[in-house]
Amino acid sequence: MEQYVNGFTRVLRTIDSADHIAKLISDLESQTLPGISPRDERSLLDFPEDDELDANIQKCTSLSRADLIQRATHAPEELTAAEIDLLQERYWLDISPSEEETRNKLNYAFCKVSDEHYEGIFNRLKAVRAPFYAQDEAEAIYNAQAEHGRRAMAEYRARIEREAEAQLAKAEARRPWLRRFYEDAEAAGGWGYVQYKDPAAFDSEAQKEQHDSYLGGRALHARMALGFPNRLDVLHSPGFPAWPSGTPDLLLGDDGFPREEGPEMDANLEARFQKLREDFVARRDVIPGNDDGTEVEWRNDGFRKGVLTNVFLVHDRGTVHTVLGMRGLSDEMWVWAVDPDYKPCPDHHPQYRGYFRVRLQQLVKNFYLARRFRSDEFSMADLWDMARRSRQQMFNSLNEAEFQHFSVDRFLGSLMKGDDANLIP
Repeated sequence: MEQYVNGFTRVLRTIDSADHIAKLISDLESQTLPGISPRDERSLLDFPEDDELDANIQKCTSLSRADLIQRATHAPEELTAAEIDLLQERYWLDISPSEEETRNKLNYAFCKVSDEHYEGIFNRLKAVRAPFYAQDEAEAIYNAQAEHGRRAMAEYRARIEREAEAQLAKAEARRPWLRRFYEDAEAAGGWGYVQYKDPAAFDSEAQKEQHDSYLGGRALHARMALGFPNRLDVLHSPGFPAWPSGTPDLLLGDDGFPREEGPEMDANLEARFQKLREDFVARRDVIPGNDDGTEVEWRNDGFRKGVLTNVFLVHDRGTVHTVLGMRGLSDEMWVWAVDPDYKPCPDHHPQYRGYFRVRLQQLVKNFYLARRFRSDEFSMADLWDMARRSRQQMFNSLNEAEFQHFSVDRFLGSLMKGDDANLIP
C-alpha cells in the first residue's frame, strides 16, 4: 500500500509522508482507530488543505462545492472541462508533468504484477475512504473521471474520422472504391477474413512469430500503397478459430515441404479443407449472417463483426514456406482461399475442388473486393479459373489483361498501384 500511496499528490508535494498515510490506512482497516482528525481525513482522501481546496474551486467554477458535486453526480455531461479536471484531480490544480509521470509509473508497476493486484489495492483504499467523503462526493469524482474518458474517446474517434475523410478525399480520384470499402466496413463494424493456421506449419514459436511479422509487414505495405485510411486499420477484425482436431496431416515430400502435385496430394488437400469447411460452417451457422457475406454479431470463438463468411483462408506449411523461404518476393507469397459452400457440380471445371491460391497482398484489394462486393458476379469457381490462368496459378486480378503481372519487389507486389476506378461496379 505504501508504494501506491507514493502517487498521492500530498505525498508528491511533501505535505504528507507515504508512511503516515499507509499506517493510517492499515489502522483503519484493522479498526484500531476510533476516529481520525480532519487533517488525516484530507490525507486519506488526498485532498488539499481546506483553504486551497476552496480557492481551487473558485478558480474553476461559479458553483459551490456542494453544487459541483451534485452536477457531477446527476449530470456529468454538463460539467465544464475545468470542472472535470478539478474533480478527477481531487481538487488539486497545476499537476506537473513530473507528478503525472510518477503516477503513471506507479500504476504501470502495479498493473504489471497483475490487474487483480492493482484492483485489490484500489478496492481496499476505496473501502477505507468511503465514510469520509461528503455526500455523493465519491460518485462525483468517479463520474468526472468517466466523463473525461468518454470525451477523450469521442475526440479520438472524431479525429480518426477527420483523418479518414482527408485520406479518402486524397485517394478518391484514383481509387473511388476505397470510400465504399470504408463506408461498408463502418456500417458492418469491421472487415476481414476467418483464417485457420495449421500448428504443424511452424517448427518453433519463434518461426511462427516471424511469419506473423512478415504477414503484417506485407499487409501494411499494401495498405500504404493503396492509401488506406487509418480508420480501416482500426476496423480490421480478422477471426482466428482454433485448428479443428482430427484435421488430416499435410503430405510432405522428402525435402520436408508439401507435395504440390499428384492425386494423393489432391485427395489429402480435399480431406483437410473439407474438415475445415465443416468447422467453419458450424461456427458460421450458429448466428444469422447477412446475404452480402458479413457477420452481424460478435462471437466468442473468433467470428467478429464484418468478417467475410463466403470464404476462409488457410495457412499451412506450404504457404509459410512462401513467406519465410524462397526469394522473399511479395508476388511469390500466397495463401489458400477455401469456398466454405463448395459441393461438386457438373457446371464446374472438372479440376475445381473449392480451393485455390491467392497472392498475399491481394487479400486487401482485388480478392477482398471480389468476395465482398462482386460475389454475385464472380463465384469462387470463377476466381479459381482466373487463378488457373494467371502467372504462378495464383489469383491476382479480375482483369484478364493483368493475369500475368509480376513485380520483383520484396515489399510491394504488382497491381498495388495505378488507376483502380472500375474495381467495384
